[in-house]
Amino acid sequence: QAELPRSAAKKSLPRRTQIALLPQWQDRILVRRRGLDGMLGGLWEFPTGQLRPDQAPTRAARQLLAELGYGGKMQELGKIRHSYSHFKLEIFSYLVQLEPPLPIAERDENQQWLTLAELAKLPLHGAHKKIFARLAHPG
Repeated sequence: QAELPRSAAKKSLPRRTQIALLPQWQDRILVRRRGLDGMLGGLWEFPTGQLRPDQAPTRAARQLLAELGYGGKMQELGKIRHSYSHFKLEIFSYLVQLEPPLPIAERDENQQWLTLAELAKLPLHGAHKKIFARLAHPG
C-alpha cells in the first residue's frame, strides 16, 4: 500500500524509413491520392518509396525519380519524424526541379500537379503536412 504502482515498460515501436519526392514543374508540385483501403486511405501525399537499411537516401530518391520517369536537380529538404500508434516513421524529403522532356501521362484523378496555395488546402496526411511546411516555410 505504501508503494506506487510501477509503470509497465514501454514497448519499443518499429521504425520505418522512407523517401519522399516533391517533383516540381514550373510552379506546380506533384501529389498522389492514397487508395481508399488501408491506413490513411483517401489522403494525399508526395510520391514516396521505402528506404532499405543498406540504401543511402539520396540514391533511393534518384532511383524513385527514375521509376517515375523523370529527371532533374534534387534539393534535400531534410528529414522529418512522425509517430503513429504502432510505428515511428522517418522520411527523407527532396524537392526536384524537373527537366524536360516530361513523360506524357494519361489523365489520372488520383494524381495532380498543384501550386503551393492549392497544396495548402489539400488533405495531406500528417507526415506529409510536415514536409509541406518545410517547403512552404523554409528555415
